[in-house]
Amino acid sequence: MTSARIAKAGGLAAFFALAYGPIVALGWAAARFVVRSPAAAATMLPTMRTWPILARSVGFAAAVSASAMVLGVLIVTGLWRLRRGAKASRASRALWAVLALAGVPPYVHALAWTSTMTAVSALGVAGAGRRIPFTGLYAAGWVSTLALLPLAVALALVALEHVPRTLREAGQLERPDGAVLRWIVLPLAAPTLLMGGALLFLITVLDYSVTSLYQVTLYALEIFVAFSEKNEAAAAALSAVPLMVVCAVVVAGMARLMPRAMQAPERGGMSPGWRPQWPAGLRRAQGIALVVLAAAVIVPFVSLTRLAAVSPAALETLAKTTDEIVYSLAVALSACLVALPPALAAALWLHDRPRSSVAWFAACLPLAFPSSLIGIGLITAFNTPVMPLHGTSAMPVLAGVARVAPLLALLLFAQRSRLDPALLDAGRVFQTSPWHGARRVLLPLMLPGFVAAAAVGFVLTLGELGATLIVAPPGRATLTMRIYTYLHFGASDSVAVLCLVLLLAALAAGAVAAAAVGAMWGDKGDAGVADVDGAGAVGDVDDAGQAGA
Repeated sequence: MTSARIAKAGGLAAFFALAYGPIVALGWAAARFVVRSPAAAATMLPTMRTWPILARSVGFAAAVSASAMVLGVLIVTGLWRLRRGAKASRASRALWAVLALAGVPPYVHALAWTSTMTAVSALGVAGAGRRIPFTGLYAAGWVSTLALLPLAVALALVALEHVPRTLREAGQLERPDGAVLRWIVLPLAAPTLLMGGALLFLITVLDYSVTSLYQVTLYALEIFVAFSEKNEAAAAALSAVPLMVVCAVVVAGMARLMPRAMQAPERGGMSPGWRPQWPAGLRRAQGIALVVLAAAVIVPFVSLTRLAAVSPAALETLAKTTDEIVYSLAVALSACLVALPPALAAALWLHDRPRSSVAWFAACLPLAFPSSLIGIGLITAFNTPVMPLHGTSAMPVLAGVARVAPLLALLLFAQRSRLDPALLDAGRVFQTSPWHGARRVLLPLMLPGFVAAAAVGFVLTLGELGATLIVAPPGRATLTMRIYTYLHFGASDSVAVLCLVLLLAALAAGAVAAAAVGAMWGDKGDAGVADVDGAGAVGDVDDAGQAGA
């Protein structure tokens, strides 16, 4: 076995160990607990109290994910009308700037919108002194939808921009643009859109940070409560079974869609020069969606800046949390660097078997694990004499790796599928070994994917709460933990400056990810990378091969 194959096998083993390790350890502890107390197996089934909570969680996540994806499709198709001539490709790639907001944690949006609605309510309604209610399930749904909207726009952009141009142009010969969108573009983009909706569903149903702030109980919070009440990892694992079954079914559907959704698109995609003429009703819906996107971008900035400016304790709060900010940045940076090599190995493994639903299911199933359950599993695995990592700063890093590694693998797979096979074949002709070819050709061509994945891993770990809240060592809190604690105590003025810091850090990392993803998926971005980086890499291999000969 060559060194390259050994490295790939080792990286793949590390990926599955990091992604599945906490849940396997927790499952083993739960199995032993059931053997000792067979009656405990009944806790795996929903009770009369938890059935409505589970149904509410599924319905809430389905409504939020569907709303976000519909808005994303309306936004992308609405912005197509703004493309003009030679600037079309640049305008299309500029859409990726929206992705920069995807890393903003949802509870930051919650604070921004709550303070905004409070300020609006202070004005009264119709002069009657009434207040605008902003609480409960509808408020949580609005905030969750806007928090997911940037990611939904990015997923819709990937799906719609890479529908084969020839099929769309054939439809235009017979039907108007509205009919082409309905009968050709949307059906062809449906696998990717459904896959994106499933991903948004998993993110929503496994998160309790926003809903708990609005006094809405979802099933993900029940897992955390079960562990907090009994301090028994097995009890939390058993209580999580119903939610994990629902998520596993969703992941199984994603695994069936992935081979079609993630296949390499036709170069040129939807033709950036196409400026469709939509029906009047569709244009009105697109206008509403664009207003919602503008609100999702503007309100957090304005609201948090206003709160931080009027708070007399803003600078004092910022000074007191300097250690948490530095610690959070260090944890996020460490997690993304640790997660990249295993994620690359998983991406290459998926690329070797792109049609295997089993492989896709195995790679994506960790997305169905609740973050609190990952934290509990890490404690179970590393609170032992053999691996005494519990209580150390390695635990938040491992929690971040377990959370982001599957997503990074999908990003790196997308970049690998975009590479020009001719460049890789040329590298194989002149390589002295598989490792030499990978180092001089494959890895340089994968650079945009590495940058995007690193930025995504950084910003997601920076905003991670569920697992970090459980595994953080005593006396060391991350910035997200501090913000969440302040929000529950109602100290919105004091915490606004911390949310602003987190917002700016997320935007900086998100902007890097957006630029890299734009290079991966843009109409000219991939060609540019191939022509410049690829030519240089293959040229180096060519020279090396001739020198060796």
